[in-house]
Amino acid sequence: TFKYSKDRFNFSYKKYGNPPLGIPMGSMGDWNVEISDDSVDNFIYSGVSPNLFTRQLHYWKASSGTRNVDYVETSWSIHQGKFYYTFNFKLPEEILTTYPQMDVDGLNYQNSVFHVNEYDYSQFIDAIFVEPNPDLIRNDFFYRIDSE
Repeated sequence: TFKYSKDRFNFSYKKYGNPPLGIPMGSMGDWNVEISDDSVDNFIYSGVSPNLFTRQLHYWKASSGTRNVDYVETSWSIHQGKFYYTFNFKLPEEILTTYPQMDVDGLNYQNSVFHVNEYDYSQFIDAIFVEPNPDLIRNDFFYRIDSE
């Protein structure tokens, strides 16, 4: 595993088998992500081309209380392929009734992760759930964008 940080970006490369000689940096000069709306119900980002990654993950969190006493944490994540699609952020009423301490209104953007792999999102889902294929998922090269 190699890790490298520059500005707001953390680059990580994980490889199984023979040790890698370094991080394949490729087109790092083109990498730029600007978050223009970090709300969970209207998340908008720009700058990074869908040609540079194969899947994306975006994370939000809200927390209150003191750990080991009355701590409550609500996490929300979106997992998508290379293209961003709008979504309707509304939890079913049954979940909100069952877990009234969930703070869905106070969710704050945490970070985004963009994976750069040789397989696309549907191939990844197939390799994990449909026809398990560890060889396909063992090269894990991704960019992580941390919130400021």
